[in-house]
Amino acid sequence: MSKRDTGASMSTYMEGGYLPSAVVNYLSLLGWSPKDDTEMMPTAELIERFDLPGVQRANARFDIAKLDWLNFEHIRALSPKDFKSQALAQLQAPGSTPGSDADYAAAAWACARIKSKT
Repeated sequence: MSKRDTGASMSTYMEGGYLPSAVVNYLSLLGWSPKDDTEMMPTAELIERFDLPGVQRANARFDIAKLDWLNFEHIRALSPKDFKSQALAQLQAPGSTPGSDADYAAAAWACARIKSKT
């Protein structure tokens, strides 16, 4: 990721609906991989498993499809309570058009959760 890329700012991804845990997970896998090829990991596990000898010398290539997939997996891993909190935060973000019934909106997002990438 460079400053010339359209998504070089973390706020761009947060505003786009990407979970911080998914972005951290993705960025940690740029140029490093765990020995067992596990890709989806919570931040605590990433910290525990990271080792410098696993870092590759080659330049990493940014892959938005992989970030989308990791975000999808992190969304699916959220508890219903955490999912509702994340969904409501997106609905209340500047530029969104929140409905009048937060519980209804959260229920609708829960239905869409199985297909949502961001």
